[in-house]
Formats: sequence, C-alpha cells, structure tokens
Amino acid sequence: QANWLMDQGYASPDYFKGYRNDVIKEFTVNLNNMAQMLKRSKAEDDIELVLNKASLQLNFAGSTQRNFTLPYIAPADTKELPDPKALKLTTDFTIASDTFRDAVSDMNFMSDTVGLIATPERLAFAAEDDDRKKSARVDLDKSELVIINSESKDTIRCRYSTEYLLKMALGSKISDSVRIQFAK
Repeated sequence: QANWLMDQGYASPDYFKGYRNDVIKEFTVNLNNMAQMLKRSKAEDDIELVLNKASLQLNFAGSTQRNFTLPYIAPADTKELPDPKALKLTTDFTIASDTFRDAVSDMNFMSDTVGLIATPERLAFAAEDDDRKKSARVDLDKSELVIINSESKDTIRCRYSTEYLLKMALGSKISDSVRIQFAK
C-alpha cells in the first residue's frame, strides 16, 4: 500500500496587483518550505513572486526589504509519481479546506493515524489512542461542504498517518477545497 500526495495549484493572474510571466508556465517547489517563508511576511508587506530559471524568489516589501529563494524540485522527481488517471480509485470526495483542516486537527492529539470512512452519503474521520480509551470522530454528511462520489455502495475505509494529513491540511491556506481519492 502506498500513500502519495500530489498538489496541483493554479494562481490566476487576477490574484495579483501586477502579473507578468513570459517564460515559466509550471514550477514545482516544496510547499512546507514555501509556507514557512510566507509566514515570515507581515500584514503590511507587499509580496512579489519572481520565477527565475532555477528558483522561486519571494520578496517582501514593507518597512524592510526581505528576499527569500526557494529552489525548484527537479522535474525528474515529479515524473516518478503515478498517473492519477491510471489508478483504480473508486471513492472520491471533495471537502472544504477549513473543514478538512479542522477535522484532522481534532484527530491529531488522539492518535498517530486517522481513519477515513466513506459511504455514498457520509464521510467520517476517526482516531483512537493505543489503549482505545480515548477516541475522536467527526461525521460529515454529504452537502455543499462535502461532495462524495463512490462507485461502491459499501463502506470504504482507509487509514493515513496524522502527520501526512496535517501536511495536506497546510494546503488550506492556498486552496478552498481538498480532494481525496482512494480505493477499497
């Protein structure tokens, strides 16, 4: 069994005061490192993203001028990921990012792992400690916040490390929704 995470983001030119990009159409960076850099910004800072040939440069302009450089991850590393369309993933759900982040955070202090339980009408996050004395569960009904598509009428269960899901939850800062696909 393998768990992997692929995050594809798109930043519309409308998100920026100014936008000019004539060369680089796609780039790959470590999102944890980028999030750490963005946390260093202040509310009054203007942030400039500069796509260089081998790195992303973040410039913060406010009361001081600060510059950070983040190298791109080599494209060879990303080509080793399987093609998501080739996998037989029978259950697919999309959830609002803040709802996902809150559910994973609720599980974090209970256990090192989180169970995801999906039916055609409900998604649940569940965790319990090793002694089974403490437990947490978040049930989410299918709604505008939770969209569930399943080829199976059965209950589908999978388990992920809490750390892994917390890393995914970091994406809630840059995306309105999280999409997870898994199989029986």
